[in-house]
Amino acid sequence: MLTPTQKAFATSREPFPCLVAGFGAGKSAAAIARAMGLKFHFKDCDVAYYLPTYGLVEDIAYRRFPELCERKNIDYKLNRSSAHIEFPQCGRIVFRTMENPDRIVGYEVAHSILDELDTLPIDKARNVWNKVIARNRQKCEWPNTVAVATTPEGFRFVYERWVKNPAPGYVLFRARTMDNAANLPDGYI
Repeated sequence: MLTPTQKAFATSREPFPCLVAGFGAGKSAAAIARAMGLKFHFKDCDVAYYLPTYGLVEDIAYRRFPELCERKNIDYKLNRSSAHIEFPQCGRIVFRTMENPDRIVGYEVAHSILDELDTLPIDKARNVWNKVIARNRQKCEWPNTVAVATTPEGFRFVYERWVKNPAPGYVLFRARTMDNAANLPDGYI
């Protein structure tokens, strides 16, 4: 079950929502909920889900998206060779890494979610951000969105973009680990 902050992030219609939260606060759960909600609301549009490394795509995307689909009885086909999950008559969510920003080319989506963007060095994160925005050009009923869910990593890209120099459409959601206590094992906090 999503917390109020997770739900607000997952359903935000702002162009650039960002969830900054501590360890165990449910960032990936909220990001996955956002990706799935967008996918099923906009059946003709693709969604991209980005993680820092391919290992994290395997550990998070290839595991947690199918688990959610099975819990919710959603038909899906996970295609590891082309890094996407497909839904019958509902398109796909593509999985990409942020390891090499120059490889964020050659495809179009309507919405993107970047999981753990701020773990990257600031210049690399800025480059990834710009490359991802360039991919978000499929036409959609809503304005296209690029969302971020990340651990606070000090005064890096997310601080620079959402706190120090916010622009219209950049909305920041903050959550604490304690906010997600109901979803964590006893003794974690």
